[in-house]
Order: sequence, then C-alpha cells, then structure tokens
Amino acid sequence: MSKMLAPEEWYNGTLPKPPVPTLSHTFGRYLEYASVIAKDDVQFDEARKHVDEFMQNGTSLQNQLMHISEVEHNWVNRFWLPKMYLKARYPLILYSNPAYVFTPQKFASDDEYLNYTAWLIRGMLDFKQSIDKRTVDRDYADKQRTIPMCMDQYDRLLTSYREANVGEDILLRSPVLEDEHIHVMCLNQGFTVAVKSGGVLLSQCEIRYQLERIVKSAKNRSTAGLIPIAGATGGERDKAAQFWAQAKVDPMNAASLHAVSSSVFAVCLDLEPTPENIDEATQGQAILHGYGSKRNGLNRWFEHTLQLVVARDGTNGFCIEHSVAEGMVIIKLGESIIRFAKEKMKQKQYSEPKLMIRPKGLRWRVTNAMQEILDEQIKTLDDLANDLDLKVVYFTDFGKERIKSFHVSPDGFVQLSMQLAHYRLYGRLVSTYESASIRRFFLGRVDNIRSATPEALAWVKIMKDSSASLDLKYELFRQAAVKQALLIKENITGYGIDNHLCALSTLANEAISNGTLSTQFNVFNDKTWYHTMRFPLSTSQVSTSPDIEKCYLCYGPVVDDGYGNAYNIQSEYIKMAVSARKSYADTDVDSFAREVCQAMRDIAKLIETVNPPTNKN
Repeated sequence: MSKMLAPEEWYNGTLPKPPVPTLSHTFGRYLEYASVIAKDDVQFDEARKHVDEFMQNGTSLQNQLMHISEVEHNWVNRFWLPKMYLKARYPLILYSNPAYVFTPQKFASDDEYLNYTAWLIRGMLDFKQSIDKRTVDRDYADKQRTIPMCMDQYDRLLTSYREANVGEDILLRSPVLEDEHIHVMCLNQGFTVAVKSGGVLLSQCEIRYQLERIVKSAKNRSTAGLIPIAGATGGERDKAAQFWAQAKVDPMNAASLHAVSSSVFAVCLDLEPTPENIDEATQGQAILHGYGSKRNGLNRWFEHTLQLVVARDGTNGFCIEHSVAEGMVIIKLGESIIRFAKEKMKQKQYSEPKLMIRPKGLRWRVTNAMQEILDEQIKTLDDLANDLDLKVVYFTDFGKERIKSFHVSPDGFVQLSMQLAHYRLYGRLVSTYESASIRRFFLGRVDNIRSATPEALAWVKIMKDSSASLDLKYELFRQAAVKQALLIKENITGYGIDNHLCALSTLANEAISNGTLSTQFNVFNDKTWYHTMRFPLSTSQVSTSPDIEKCYLCYGPVVDDGYGNAYNIQSEYIKMAVSARKSYADTDVDSFAREVCQAMRDIAKLIETVNPPTNKN
C-alpha cells in the first residue's frame, strides 16, 4: 500500500495563487537596482534603452505569463525551480548545498555515539509520521496566526531525491509506503536500514542494532576493492549524470541506486577524525564537505535532500540539497529532533531490540570509463573542500532587542550593515541576494530581497564623507531603511521582481526555440543584466530558537569571487557564518566579518547620537 501526499490536504480552504506583477513595476525596480550595479552611466543608459524596447515589444510574453498563472497552481515554480537549481550544472557542494550545524556533542563511548544517532533518526521518523498524518503544527506568516503558509515543502522534505540528468536534474518523489528504509554511509560504504515495517516504525533500539552491525561490517571490510561510489555526487552535474547513466546499465548498480534514491533520508556515520582544534567553523566545514576524500568527503551522498551527519567527535547536523525546501522548514525539523534526542539521552534508556533486521550492504560495479569520471568528480570535491574559507562570528555588542529600540527592522539593520561593509572594502555595491518566503501562496517558495538600492548607495557614500553632518547621514540611513522595509513587504506579498524576470526571460528563450521570436531581447543579454543577476553577496537570515545553543546554518559563496553570509539574529547577539574562496585574493572572510561588525557599531552610534532611543536594551 502506498500514498502520495497532496498539499491541499493541509488546508480547510485553499491558499491564494501568487500574483503576476506588472511590467512597469518590475522593470521600474530593475532599473533602480541597475543604476547601482551598472559600471557607468553609459552602461546604465544602454540598460534603460533596452528596457524601453522590451516595454514596447514584450507585452506578448506578459500576456502569456498571465495565461499560465490562470491555469497553473503556481506560475513561479515552472520557471524558478529549473533556473535556480535543476538546470545549474555546477557541483552541489558549496554552490548549492548548505549545512545546518547542530549543538556539538561529547560521546564517552561508541555505544553512546550510536545511541544518540539512533535517537536522532527515530526523531526524524516521528516527525515524518506527523507530516504524513497531517498532525505537525502548521506554519503562519504572522504572529497572530491569521495568514497560513503552504506546507508542501514538509511533504517533500523526506520523500524527495535529486537525480542527476544531462542538462536538467530531476526531482524524484517517493510515496508513503508500508515498508521504508534509510541510506546509511559508514567509512565510504553504503547500507540500507529498515525503519518502517508493515506500517509500524522500528524502535530506537532496533535502529541502533542495525547501526552497530554497519559499523562492525564497515570496519572489518577490506578497503582493497572498495569503490567510493558517493564521490560521483560531488562534482559537476552533467558528469554525475553521465556516470549514473553508465552505472544503471548494470542491473546490480541500478538496484543499488534505486535503494538510495527511494530512501527516506541519508545518515553519515563519520568515524574518521576531523581536524584538531575543533570549533564551530570546522564543524560547518565537516558537514558541508567532510574535508574531502582524505577524511569524510566520500562518506556523503550530496543528492539526498537530507543527510544527517553524526561524527564520532561530536560534530552533527544536516547537509541539505536545497532544491526541495527552504531553511526555516528544515530548522523546524532539526530543532524538533535535537530536543527529542536530548530528552531521550537524559533518560539513559536502553532496551533490547525485538525485531533484529540486518542492514543490507549496497553493491556496485564500475567500468574503466566510469572510474575516469569518478576520479574527476572526486578531484572536484577535493578542490572545493580545500578552497572554502568559513568564519563563525559572534557580534555581542547588541542584538535584536536594542535594534528594535532604534525603530528599525533587525533584518534590515543587518542587511544595510553588509552594504556599508562591502562599500568600505571595495568602494562599490554589488547585487545582493536575500531569500524572502512567499509560502503564503499555494506551493510558494521564495523571491529575492535586493538590498543594494539607490537609497543604500547614497547612504554608504555619505558615511565615508567626513565633512557630511550626522543629521544628513542619519536621514539617508532612514531613507535606506524605509526602502528596505518596503522591499521586504513587496517580496513576501508576491511583488518581488526576480521570479517575474526569470519567467519573462525563460518565455523569451522558449519563443526563440519554437520560432515565434527571432532573437533574444537585449534587456536579457546586456552587461547590466549579467551583473544584476549575479550575486557576489549571498545572504540569508536563519534565526534559531534561543534554547538550542551553538546551532547555525552556513553555505559557500554562489560565485567564486563573492561571499556567503548566513546570519542568526538573537535577542542579545548576532551570529554570522561568513564564507569565501581561499583562491580569490580579493575576498577575505576576516576583513568582511570585521567590517560588518564595525558597520553595526557605527549605525548604532549614529542613531543614538542623532535620535537617542527612549528605551535602550
């Protein structure tokens, strides 16, 4: 018996469809951002000319999009999901897959290590069951719980797998079954572990029993003939697709790959030690890429939506394939299982398994041609792992409570601090990505809040002008903050511009392919478009519950010469995970983190000098 979950089952009524913004709204905002990003006036004038051309000749694409929005549940996902994720050919690690680092543990013994892991697994299974039965708490977009959010991402979280495919990957979806399993990696070897039998979840001790057998088997197996097959998921997507296409010709490989892709999630038992002097940044690196093939990098399977990584040294968390769900959905799952395992470990429960199911080792055969691809993919994995620089920073001067006393959105405050920091370091602003949830719409995902606005540029320029008055600096900051708040509102209510521009440019490409359009519109081809759609600053607010310590999310920069910054705004401090590439001399995580912290101090000092808050915290 199987069942495919339907998202509409979550609601008594139906959620609205996302609106389609007008061309004048979207291209008006586009030109605002372009005025900041364009190299010079000549380049911007060219962009403005190209926008005018599109406004005169591109209305048929808007009309086509309006029709699509009427007949489909959500017009955005047809265009956004392939463009943002599935058609991207770069490796999943660093460029796409983030890590969610859990509270580090200290295991006194191997038994304690596997006991904790089994409780995390059982916690995930309980959470999945609450999704399947529609008993998990619904999410709302407002504190008053009057605006329900789409819960479809929960359905997909533990039923999806990203399959490599030439040109565009495929998201596979598994139904809810009577018998279910997970995929466990240990010492670069894969196993399947039964977690549900006859519709009943296995107990924690029955799961632990299988983990114990896996560790014993993996340690005792000769490494002479071991094939580090998971390395195929670590490099470029077309090469991964070529590898798996060749692999599936062999029925044994096809069966093993099906066992992987149909598993509920993956578990990575990391027995190889991570670097000495473990800190929060090394834990993030360990979960993101396992420190390459010499340590635990081949003990990952990057195409899984969720890999639960638990290391013997206490590092634990999720490595996430991002095309299926956003961070806040995954945080809800993560915090649930962290609390669950913590409570169970306190009870020091230990019981003998009633059902002793043996895990099954996955078997593979690799041809010489496949081995060549595998070696290339592993080299790419190693190169990326060695190139990532990650710094975890605690800004302890103040947190969201004091920022609120400034009558400024805490998120907007941090975003503008990053703009000032970047301008101080490089003398310019760049396109900035910050995801904005549009889950108030049916099947909604995200749009992009762009912080590099004309108002922000005017403000950061005046902040460097020592002759400018504090009143003027304060007034321009206020204008930038008001604009930032407006953009947040536009995005979460469906009037961001990135999804709309993605749809229009994609429809134009489709029109060229089917012969109804001779050439691409210049607005989608000029230099300003390229720089506006490229994000040297990739940012995200991923705040966690204060009762769970030392948790954070991190990811790599999405362009080689850029930064990633996932920030966690707490009441009395702000935590940032800043990333960059070591191989690019112009980026430096220490300098950027330092400048962001200084920018926050300077903004606070400016506000408190010009307009002191009535209630300081």
